[in-house]
Parts: sequence; structure tokens; C-alpha cells
Amino acid sequence: MVTVTVIDVYCNNKCRALFRQPRNAALRKAKLVRDLVQRHRLSVWLYSENQLVAILRSLLQDQVFESDYTARHTFPELFHSPEPQPTPAASTDVKPSAVSESIMTLQESIRASVLERRARLLDTGDQSDIIIVAGKEYYAHQIIICEFSDVLKSSCQFERQRLTSTGEQPAKEEAKQLRSNARPLTLTLDLSAHDPVAVDCMLQFFYCLDYDSRSIIAGGGGVLSETAEGERITQPSLLTHVLVHKIANYYMVDELKKLALLKFSAEVKKPVQPEDFVAATREAYCDMHECFDALRKEVIHAIHLHRKQLLPDTGVKDLLSSNGMIGYDSICYFSEKI
Repeated sequence: MVTVTVIDVYCNNKCRALFRQPRNAALRKAKLVRDLVQRHRLSVWLYSENQLVAILRSLLQDQVFESDYTARHTFPELFHSPEPQPTPAASTDVKPSAVSESIMTLQESIRASVLERRARLLDTGDQSDIIIVAGKEYYAHQIIICEFSDVLKSSCQFERQRLTSTGEQPAKEEAKQLRSNARPLTLTLDLSAHDPVAVDCMLQFFYCLDYDSRSIIAGGGGVLSETAEGERITQPSLLTHVLVHKIANYYMVDELKKLALLKFSAEVKKPVQPEDFVAATREAYCDMHECFDALRKEVIHAIHLHRKQLLPDTGVKDLLSSNGMIGYDSICYFSEKI
């Protein structure tokens, strides 16, 4: 039986609206939940801040805010079935299930169409108001990228303030273009410190809610460079997922961080290339922050899963002998399996 305390918090409109947002629904740590409570001045009558944070964490852990189905299962008393209404005679032949399926099919079609048009925006740069520099220039849109990342939103605000405070004015040619309804290029963000493929994948996610390193939006099919003989060199897939996971953490794009981890997990269940695995593992272990623990667990699981293929490889042997933490994590993993 669910306590009244939990129901009170779930029924609070402000709490429910705030934690239904995908970025906030993914929160689990008390400090992050408390920061959000304080920032938005959330309160529920009779409950202290500590009690409110504890209840919110419990609801978040159970994913009650993320799914109406879960909420209905948790609080059945809040979701009473409506009284059946008499159906007009003319509508007796209409099957409700068929209508619902038609609505869902139409909604899926609309979503696909919207995502297709959004992806085309990044291709064409139509009506862009920001340039992202990372190996190449992307003509992007603040309203889209800032929707996912508060870090990028703050960077845009800082750049806008910098331009205002320095009194920089567009050159005559640019001013002429602006007056003639050409694309207004107002801000520039330099992300070239990050891996260019990881940046590209992040932008793919902003516009398409997915990414594919083998089919880069900018073209080239994921090709990073070519040898003198014209051989195409591509980014290894495991390494790409690790880099995307890390750049998503850097820019606080929680949904992309989860997606990259899931893609990495799916990829390591297949046969892996030792060179790709070594590069991905080195990248995963170059930063020992706890926010990458889940990623490192997947790496150790892959070593166990593909041990017959990986352990004889010279590169893998060198990696294991040079990084004590990988060996330690492996021992911990194997001890749990015994």
C-alpha cells in the first residue's frame, strides 16, 4: 500500500511537471535532486526539505514520473476509469481499438516527419543562428541544442554577453546580408577541443534523437581521413561510443549519455576488434571519475565475455599489464562470478 506521503508529493503539480522532464526524470543522487528543489523553490505542505528530497528520490528510482503506466500501477486510486458513456447509434460499427491504432500510427508518422525535417535543418543550415566549430562548421540552431544541454545554453549566453560588452558590430557585408534575409550568424562556439566524430554524433542526437557514427550527417560515411593510397580510415565503433558517452557527460546531456552506454553494451556483445577494444578501454579508463563507473563495468564484462579472443592479443596484454585499475576491476568482477 502506497503511503499518503508519497501520493501528496506526486499529486503536487509543480513537482510532477518538473520531474517529468526527461533530464530531471533521470536524476537519482540526493544532491542533484536537492539542488533542483532549491532552485525551483519546491515545497509540499507539512514536509521538510529533507523529507521532500527523500520522497522525490524514491519516486524517481521507481520511474513513476517517467511513465503514466508506472504511475497508474503505483497509484491506482488516482486513476479511476471514467464512467462508460452511451455510444451514438451511428458510431456502433467503429471499433475503439482500431481508432486508437490509427491515432498512434498517425502520431508515429508525424514524429518521424518532424525528426526528418529537423535533420534536414542541420544539413542545410536554414535559419541557423549559431556556428559550431569542430573539425568543420555546423550551422545549427540555439533553440534545439540548448533544449538538451544547459552547459551549451550557458555558453551561448556567455558568448552573447561577450559580444554585447565588447560592442562588436557586424561588418558592412554581414549587415547587408542580414538586411536581405540571409542566414543570421550571431554566435560561434568552438568545440574543437573534443573529438570531431563525438561532436558530430552529439549534434545528430540533438536533431534526430539518435546517432550513427557510420553515417555522419556532414557526409563522408564516418571517414576521418584517407591514406596516401586512398584507403579510407574510419572511427572504430566502440571508441566512438565511449567518446560520445564522455562528451554527453561533459555537456550534461543525460539522454545521450544513456544512449551511448546502451549502444556500447550492445556492441560489446558481438565479436570485437582487439585494436578497437584497446582504444575504447584506454579512453574509458583515462578518467576515473565515478560518473563513468557504468561504462567501465561494461568494459570489464566485455573482457570476461571475449576473454578467449582478447587475452591472447598483444595489445590487450600490454593494456592489462600497464593499467592496474583494469586488473583490479577484473579481479573484482571475476570474484563476484565465483
